[in-house]
Amino acid sequence: TLALASARPLRPHTEGALSKSSSARAKVMVMIPALNVLLPFVFFLAILVFVAVLTFRQAQKLERARPRPVSKATLDQMFPRLQGFASGECTVCLEELELGQECRQMQCGHVFHVDCIDAWFLRGCRTMACPTCRHVQREGVVPQIDV
Repeated sequence: TLALASARPLRPHTEGALSKSSSARAKVMVMIPALNVLLPFVFFLAILVFVAVLTFRQAQKLERARPRPVSKATLDQMFPRLQGFASGECTVCLEELELGQECRQMQCGHVFHVDCIDAWFLRGCRTMACPTCRHVQREGVVPQIDV
């Protein structure tokens, strides 16, 4: 009961106060539809940019994974032909390496017949990787030749 007694009686709005209050409400009501349109639009743009960035990154990954063409001249430069190499096994054809056969030694040390390894790299090896250990062969690195 004390709360009711201390409460001020409500006064009716005057004409000027009513017009100020209604114009403020009208401005707020005008801004709310703009926000109702603007916020979903901004959200849509954010999603669109996110999808575009993901698509661009995926395209870059595919471009890096695409096989690069290798020429015989590049193979001759990176892996010189060797004559009379010690015995072992060519893991491409699974035949023994014999003395006097032309071979190529990879940067990782594995040895292959010239025809076998050239076919391996020229016919679509996705990366310049050794068929035995998958060590990526880099241009400009000369293999250590073990004779």
